[in-house]
Amino acid sequence: MKMWFIVLGIFAAAVGIRADIVADSTIKEVTVFRDRAAVTRIATVSLQAGSNRVRFENLPDRTAPHSLQAVGRGKAVLADVQFKAESFESIPDEARRALYARRDELQIRMTGLEDTLARLKKQKDFLDQISQKVTFTAAREGELELDPAKWDQMLTLYADRSAQYDSELRKTEADKTALRKELDKVEADIREAGYNANRKKILAELELLADQPGDVTVELTYMVSGPTWAPGYDVRVDTKAQKMAVSYYGNIRQSTGEDWNNVQLSLSTANPGLGGQHPELKPWRIDEQRPRTYGSSARLSKSRAPMKQMFEGSMDNVMALAEKAEFEPPPTMEVRKAEVESGAGAVVFVIRGDSSIAADNVSHRVSVSQDAFGVALRYSTVPKLSPVAYLKAKAVNHLNYPLLPGRANVFLNDSFITESSIELIAPQEEFWTFLGADEGVKVEHKLVKRYRSTEGLTGRTTRYQFVYEIELHNTHSVAEDVVVWDQIPMSGSENIEVKLVEPRIAKDSERIKINEDNFIEWHYVLKPNQKVTIPFEFYVDAPAGTDIDGLGNLNFSRQ
Repeated sequence: MKMWFIVLGIFAAAVGIRADIVADSTIKEVTVFRDRAAVTRIATVSLQAGSNRVRFENLPDRTAPHSLQAVGRGKAVLADVQFKAESFESIPDEARRALYARRDELQIRMTGLEDTLARLKKQKDFLDQISQKVTFTAAREGELELDPAKWDQMLTLYADRSAQYDSELRKTEADKTALRKELDKVEADIREAGYNANRKKILAELELLADQPGDVTVELTYMVSGPTWAPGYDVRVDTKAQKMAVSYYGNIRQSTGEDWNNVQLSLSTANPGLGGQHPELKPWRIDEQRPRTYGSSARLSKSRAPMKQMFEGSMDNVMALAEKAEFEPPPTMEVRKAEVESGAGAVVFVIRGDSSIAADNVSHRVSVSQDAFGVALRYSTVPKLSPVAYLKAKAVNHLNYPLLPGRANVFLNDSFITESSIELIAPQEEFWTFLGADEGVKVEHKLVKRYRSTEGLTGRTTRYQFVYEIELHNTHSVAEDVVVWDQIPMSGSENIEVKLVEPRIAKDSERIKINEDNFIEWHYVLKPNQKVTIPFEFYVDAPAGTDIDGLGNLNFSRQ
């Protein structure tokens, strides 16, 4: 008969002789949050009748002391759960002395190898100097010996000695490299010996009470700070099918000191660090300023917040999110797809199957989901800034969970286009994805004229006139939806007037509109091979002699 035992929260009296047991545990489940993870270990232990002390040893250094929770199956009662930090035993003095002696021996050998290297280099340099001296002196004094036999003997001697020195240099360098590795290892052992003398071993100690001997299964869950996860995406757009496939990934990084091998992995959007409730207001007191006095017994003890407060309130929510049903994966599946659980404003992605995340502080990618979206394609261009049309796709998030902010690799018709980003997209929210530049829609921005004139009967107003043309050409064999953006200045002075001449916009329409920032948007559906010229003209009026900020150092012809 299985019985889930609960934490009583009290110290139970020992029954009979206490048995000490070190649990041989493995990591079963991990839920990763933004800056921490809830880790669940499982172990089967054999209890004696009476009180049993079960120890889960070698927990990560960054385990939160007040985050421990335990449950189990079997005929026993869980009386207590304690967090402990025990000092490592320092290595014996004789072992420490042996390490120092070994280091001294290796350092002497290292000095000998360095002396050998220096000597070999000097010998090789001396051989080169002799060779240069013989040939240089003979050539300078006109006494160059031309006997081929003697020159052959000298070259053979030089080659043999050079090869010998080179070989000895390579061997000595290799010996030095190997010795350096051995010396580094000994020095690391010495440092570790000194470090471990003051280092703490983190463990959880459970007291289990059993009426009779038997096996029980215990699960220990603890929160460890440091692990993180961030979303990432592969976005693949098929322009012919008007479809967009989005592969949703979780990029996980952890360096807790323990590898998560073959675990049930979940990714949560919850943020336990924010606490379980909002902070409380305190009275805001003000008073007349007076000279401050400081007593000699001033203390800062109240500035210390016990770690328990960091996790009280949040742990219940966190552990509730971490409790998950077991899912059986479908018989065949190309990409693992997470089950989605939501509650208390957070979403938990339960990754199907087992996952392994090494404690190497390297990003590991797991598949969350793969979903398809219908898209509407459109070209967008800002000719004033870049004479290029960019393809983008509009879709609606039909999922029951949000797409979180993250980097995205964008593919167009199976070809990688660019790396982009996805902002937070709520369920049922419309979003756009840029798919890169497409030269199939030609764009040109032309300055027709830019001139300055004097207006009014008294000539007290200077007008700056801007006339442009924007040309579009659809070279594709199908019609394309194109949006063009430009702008007119916004006046920050009542003395400066900006007037749009062309296009004339009586009111916004689907074809053309202007927003509060004076951005103008033209919308065209270009037929195959169609060309369009868009006239664009505006002027700026200001009192004569006024210097206008924002027009830059533009050259104006006179009208």
